[in-house]
Amino acid sequence: MASIKQREIQLAGKPQLYQLRRSRRAKHLLLHVDTLGQVELVVPWRASFKEAERFIAERHDWLARRVAQAQQRVAGLPRYRFVSGERLPFLGEQLELVIRRSASRQRARVTRDGKRLVVEAPTDTHEPLPAIERWYKKQARQFVAQSAPPLAQQIGVTITRLAIGSYRSQWGSATKAGRLALNWRLMLAPAAVMRYVIAHEVAHLRHPNHSPQFWELVEQLQPGYRHQRRWLRQHEHELVLRPEIS
Repeated sequence: MASIKQREIQLAGKPQLYQLRRSRRAKHLLLHVDTLGQVELVVPWRASFKEAERFIAERHDWLARRVAQAQQRVAGLPRYRFVSGERLPFLGEQLELVIRRSASRQRARVTRDGKRLVVEAPTDTHEPLPAIERWYKKQARQFVAQSAPPLAQQIGVTITRLAIGSYRSQWGSATKAGRLALNWRLMLAPAAVMRYVIAHEVAHLRHPNHSPQFWELVEQLQPGYRHQRRWLRQHEHELVLRPEIS
C-alpha cells in the first residue's frame, strides 16, 4: 500500500512539482528523476514528512542538474497530435493512426488492422490518448502473459500475479511472492527489449539481486541480452507518447 501526495520545490528559481510516495516496502528515502524529468520521492512508512523535505532540500543541486539534463534530452523528441496519418511505435513497428469519429459512440474503441491502429472516438472534442494507452496496456498484458510463464517454468519458479502499469521509476519489478510487474511503455520499444525486461524480472524470482548468478540466468533466458540492455539505457527517454502542446 502506498500514499501519494504532490509537493513543490524551487529549482533554479522555478517551481518543480514532485510526487511524494509513502511506501511500506521502502527501507530508505529514495529520490528519483524519470526520463521526462518528473521527480518522485519515495518515503518509508515510518519516516516523517519533515525528514523527507529535509532529504530533498539537501539534494537540491543534484536534483536541479538531473531535472535539467532530463528536460534537455526530451526537448527534441517528437510530440504527437493523435490525428489520422501519424505513426506510433509498437514493438519495433510503426502503426499508422486512423481516427474515426461518431456522435453515436459512447466510448472510444481501439483496434489494430494490420499496420493501422484504428480509434473509433465519440466526438471531435474527445481526446484519443487515454484509449490508445489502454490499448497498449492490454497488448502489454497479453505479451507478458504469453512470454513470462515459459521462462518461469524453465528455471523452476512460479508467477503468482501479473501487473501492467505506467510506473515512474522502473521498467519492471518482481517480488518473492511471485508478483511480476512490467511498464506498458516497453511496448514502444523493439520486441527484443520487452523480452529482455521480462527475462530480467523472471530471473529476479530466483535471484532478488544483481549478482553474477543473476546475470548468468538472464543470459540463459535471453541470450545476448546486453544488446537490449544497452538499447534501453540509450533510448529509454524516447519511450513515451508525448502529446503536442496546444
